[in-house]
Amino acid sequence: MSKQRAFANTPAAVARARRFVAHELADAPSEVVEEIEIMVSELATNCVRHTVTDFTVSVERSDREILVEVTDSGGGMPTVRRPEPSEPSGRGLRIVQELADSFGVRELRGSPGKTVWFVVGLDESMGSASGTQSATRDFSQPRSRRGAGGGSRLRGGRPSDNTVTPEARARRDRRRRADSLLRLP
Repeated sequence: MSKQRAFANTPAAVARARRFVAHELADAPSEVVEEIEIMVSELATNCVRHTVTDFTVSVERSDREILVEVTDSGGGMPTVRRPEPSEPSGRGLRIVQELADSFGVRELRGSPGKTVWFVVGLDESMGSASGTQSATRDFSQPRSRRGAGGGSRLRGGRPSDNTVTPEARARRDRRRRADSLLRLP
């Protein structure tokens, strides 16, 4: 399955892009969809804030992974920043880096602009999704895909750390790091 939609460069486009991917991935695991929505929000916000062009969001899904691409025709290339805690912005690509199995940026050929892409695996046994797409710059750090978790539940509905799979623990830890980036001082 592959779907694509164009969005006007307006603040309202960020929510529309998020709803678009949620709709296209409605039958995917809810935790995965939620993470993809966060990443799309960050990338769409970058388009709105840093370019004056419309942008497109593409979603391609196979049985094993989801590839999302956000393309604009604005100049410049995004970079992963490490803003100080007091800075109100600059965390978007770090959030994508934490949540995606791999991601990168490639320049468009023959016209100005770039595509920022990320891959999220659906099968914990598949391992790293890196190498799915060639990129001008690949910011990814190959990771095994986070699992859906499992094991017995303790009081309060929380899984015991002793029964949670390593993949689920890694997913939880990466989500916590991304959540901390979302919180502003």
